[in-house]
Amino acid sequence: MPNEQIRINKAEDLYYYYNLIDESSIEESSIEIALDDFIKNFDIETSYTDSLDRLQGHVDSDIATAIVKFQEFVNLTYKIAKYQDQDINLSDAELNSIKIYVKVDEGSSKLKYAKALSKIFNEVTNGMTATQKIVFATLMVGVVTVGVVTNNVSQKYIESETRVELSQEETERQSNIINGFTKINSEIARNPLYKTIDNEGKKAILDPIKKSNNVTYKVTEKIEGEDDKISVIDQTKVKQILKTKRNSAESDILRSHFKINGILNSTEQGKVKVQISTSDNILNGTVELNHYGLKVHRLHRD
Repeated sequence: MPNEQIRINKAEDLYYYYNLIDESSIEESSIEIALDDFIKNFDIETSYTDSLDRLQGHVDSDIATAIVKFQEFVNLTYKIAKYQDQDINLSDAELNSIKIYVKVDEGSSKLKYAKALSKIFNEVTNGMTATQKIVFATLMVGVVTVGVVTNNVSQKYIESETRVELSQEETERQSNIINGFTKINSEIARNPLYKTIDNEGKKAILDPIKKSNNVTYKVTEKIEGEDDKISVIDQTKVKQILKTKRNSAESDILRSHFKINGILNSTEQGKVKVQISTSDNILNGTVELNHYGLKVHRLHRD
């Protein structure tokens, strides 16, 4: 068990502790409180904004559509988590337990969504193990940020071409984050129910923006000791994301996750070659992993 206090403050901590649990380096029970605190204090600001600044304490039809879409996604998520692929209708009591309430403060034109997730997380994950809860929390972070935060973690720890000399403790932490990132995203990619939640959630967020150029979606990731990372998704970006054939790195960031297809032997000690592809199988190839990160050998578009 690591000596540091167990605190989950940001997305990368989810990957870190997932790998520690998976390698039996920490007890699942010790994660429960930290995970609950993370969900309650979920500080990734995700909000719809009327770019014409017309709300001012009220909700217009464009924003109302976004609220309805998000509630439908919440209902679907609960149904999948509780009943998998069974063809049933949720009871009135169940629907009431996961109903979201939205408030627009007087003078504000922002509609926040992150806190809505914390309200339903315990209801949806009741009965899950800590490992399952971490996967589910990671999935929700990916959905409400439309993949932006997942990509930020990938860029920082996996895709970064710049490596600085780290202490042994920092190196071990990075290794745990990278391993946890790979394991969680593989788990989500191979689980059709998780993929349904991922796809339907992003669609619920993107569709209202696609249909109205007066609505934007903002993701603000607040990380202690670092500058805020702000991403604004407008109608132009949504159209790029939803193109059948992606032609920009931005759409890859927001729509794709890599899955592992196989592990290859490497002749060099401390290295491993991994066959990967995107979840839609458009990009695939071979990468090499070592203590310093990732090196692409062959990656091509079908």
